[in-house]
Amino acid sequence: VRILESFEAIRNAEPDMAIIMVSTICVVQHIADRILVLHDGRVAETGATSEVLGHPQDEYTKRLVQAASL
Repeated sequence: VRILESFEAIRNAEPDMAIIMVSTICVVQHIADRILVLHDGRVAETGATSEVLGHPQDEYTKRLVQAASL
C-alpha cells in the first residue's frame, strides 16, 4: 500500500512525468493511465487502462483479466 501511495504522490507532484513499471494487473489498474500487455515478448494489447482491462480484445489479455478476477 505504501508503494502505491508513493507512486500517487509522485504523479500528483509531477503529472507530466512518465513512469515505466513492470507489474501485475492487480497493481497496475490502480496507478496507470495506460498499459501495454506483453505476451512472449510481443505487444498483445495497449491502450487506456480502463479500456484494456474493461474490454480486452486480445485472448491473452482476456485470460489475464479473468485470472485476476477484475
